[in-house]
Amino acid sequence: MVKNVVEIKEKLIYLIEIRQIERIYGQVMLKQLWLLLLTIYSLHSTLFSLSLEEKIGQLLLAHFHGEQANEDARVLVQELGVGGIIYYNWANGLSSPEQVQALSCSLQKLAKESAAALPLFIAIDQEGGSVTRLNNGFTQFPGNRIIGAAQRPDLAEAAACAMGEELQAVGINLNFAPVVDILTNPHNPAIGLRTYGDDPETVAFLGARALQGFKQASIIATLKHFPGHGDAAADSHLELPLVNKSLEELERTELVPFSKLASSADLIMTAHLLVPALDKDNCSTLSENTLTYLRETLGFQGAVITDSLAMEGVLRGAPIEEAAVRALIAGCDILLLGGKRLQSSQDGFELTFKEIRQVKQAILQALQSGRLSEKRIEEAFQRVVRLKEKYLNFKLLDQPPLLSQWVNTPEHRRIAQEIFSLSLNFSIPKQLAKQISEKIWKNECAGNPDSLTNWKQGENHASLGIGHFIWYPSEKKEPFQETFPALVEFLKEEGAEIPDSLQLQNGCPWSSREQFYTDFHSDKMEKLRQFLFDTRDLQAFFMAKRLEKTLPLMLEQCRETEREKIALLFFSLLRDANGLYALLDYLNFKGDGISPQEAYKGEKWGLLRVLQSIPHTSKKPIRDFVHSAKTLLKQRVENAAAERQEERWLHGWFKRLDTYLGEF
Repeated sequence: MVKNVVEIKEKLIYLIEIRQIERIYGQVMLKQLWLLLLTIYSLHSTLFSLSLEEKIGQLLLAHFHGEQANEDARVLVQELGVGGIIYYNWANGLSSPEQVQALSCSLQKLAKESAAALPLFIAIDQEGGSVTRLNNGFTQFPGNRIIGAAQRPDLAEAAACAMGEELQAVGINLNFAPVVDILTNPHNPAIGLRTYGDDPETVAFLGARALQGFKQASIIATLKHFPGHGDAAADSHLELPLVNKSLEELERTELVPFSKLASSADLIMTAHLLVPALDKDNCSTLSENTLTYLRETLGFQGAVITDSLAMEGVLRGAPIEEAAVRALIAGCDILLLGGKRLQSSQDGFELTFKEIRQVKQAILQALQSGRLSEKRIEEAFQRVVRLKEKYLNFKLLDQPPLLSQWVNTPEHRRIAQEIFSLSLNFSIPKQLAKQISEKIWKNECAGNPDSLTNWKQGENHASLGIGHFIWYPSEKKEPFQETFPALVEFLKEEGAEIPDSLQLQNGCPWSSREQFYTDFHSDKMEKLRQFLFDTRDLQAFFMAKRLEKTLPLMLEQCRETEREKIALLFFSLLRDANGLYALLDYLNFKGDGISPQEAYKGEKWGLLRVLQSIPHTSKKPIRDFVHSAKTLLKQRVENAAAERQEERWLHGWFKRLDTYLGEF
């Protein structure tokens, strides 16, 4: 940073006198350098004239209601002098790129005409995945968990850069991302699937690539949530979570990304946590010990921003004014005053102008009483100024970019789709598939070889093999997907010797249930059953391969905003044997739910529909899977034609679903 006005003037004179620069670099470069230094000169002239109260305003980042700059925004920017605005869907519309860009322009116009005349931080939580504020008209990027599963660091950087370009185009210059918490507690209610994973080195490496991507797009990125929210068992919106690890344990896990990335980060957000290893008495946001560790031990030189001071984790019964003063004393530089208070007694309650004014007044009173030093305010203010000088300007007011060239472009969509596609490349171990096949055989056949060939009362097809794969006679079809011919083709590819009786091109050789059971003890049927008994393991592998191919097909049927939820639920279920069993069995049992024909009265019951019905906040996905499946199958029975009499099967279906919850 240029130190003072005299130095700026000297540099300007030097440029004027040394005309060789024009000969060497040309008039365009000379003009650019001249304008740059004039901007710096103007900026610093303004800074030297700011009052202490105006400097305090620059440390505040708040929200307002409005889809364009209105009187509320004017009060915040020009009367209270806040340094930034945070956008929320429920407050600012965010209905299209055009609306967001116009909103940003109108806010920066207010800032340009304010006493401080400094550009605003315009901030948002755009992590990708489940935490995505910009939905309509913007590229829907995968969240960190999907990026981690893709195992392509270059795509972590590419996604951040592309996301940053879209933010920049609509006037957003500060993103509260990337999340670099470690998922050490898989049941964490606040972080969960927002993290890259459970390995500290991987999280640090992918976080570094994301930082680089945002910087390429000239977006201020934010590492969050220091000192690490991933092992918390509570949500800091509602209470103060405890992370009770030793410092040595923290330095091997939660602190790794912050340690490795501190030197390259511009901004770090605090977490509202109680971490006794760093401070046994104070929430991390209000802990001088914790922030001193960040600065002196980890070497962080950038700005520190609080998580929202509207959260119960930091308030704990104290007024927000006290939390704000304590956060500044502890070493925070920017106070985030946006968002809703989420505790049940005040659901939806938001910070008001009155409270923001009171926060500012409380800081001034703390200065007057000597509780807070002017040096601390100046230190925080200088960090804010350095960030604004590095990243911000009023260019958007004069030259708004053409949105079609920067937002939701084919290249951005390609990056998002490539990450999704790579993350789906999973495989199911053969041995585990074999174990699961034994359970499915018991479900479908009760372990009885005779049940490997079956034709249910009231159906128009044979059901064959351990999974009762459907095979239609050539002249009869139902809405359910035929799977037996695909199984036979798979068995051929795997080298199985196929009985001569299996001539697939002619369809099922039995045209009715009566004919099927008349032939039940024939030599042909006995050989078929022996073949199906001998290939049980291969049939299990077929089911596993079918499941692997099903996820991409299901995601193609989803809305863009729904894909991440379905993929993450799928991966959550895959994490243990019961979840995999549920996926494999239900897919085989009731289909994938993709075909519009597999529905009664337009209502589906297949695997995709089950996953869509599970809440994205589910903490027990297998339990919720069973509940969702039961609800949908009950609905199926109610919608079925009366002559099918499907209610007779419902009890058995429910018993089968309950096996997903038992010991594996």
